[in-house]
Amino acid sequence: MFDVECVVGRLVEIRVQGRVTMGEVTTFRSEFMRILATRVGQVMIATDWRGTERLDADIVPMLVGVARGDNPRIELSGWLAPDAASRAQIRDMLTASRNPSRLHFDDAEAMATWLGTRLDAKEVQRLRTFLGLNS
Repeated sequence: MFDVECVVGRLVEIRVQGRVTMGEVTTFRSEFMRILATRVGQVMIATDWRGTERLDADIVPMLVGVARGDNPRIELSGWLAPDAASRAQIRDMLTASRNPSRLHFDDAEAMATWLGTRLDAKEVQRLRTFLGLNS
């Protein structure tokens, strides 16, 4: 399941949980485009995959297509993965996408630092909350 929201500024938060299906990816793309249409200028994306299971092979090409999309509205996109197997799968997807503005991370703090270089103070605070770094 994908949860997509934009709570503060231009930071789009995506949390992925459980087993991802093709239908969920399609619904996610529609919801993401709806949110993107409500924003002016470029957005920054934080995607938290820590609640997911390993992706089925038939889902991977569709997600590579999503990451490959050279949407000029996306400035940076960080993908945080839960474990070594998922990190490898996500790393391979992002490598296949050949889009240098999309990076994978195994550490929430590192992802927050990378995205935070281009966020304002309120967006950084919200990002840290989203990633569970404000405890």
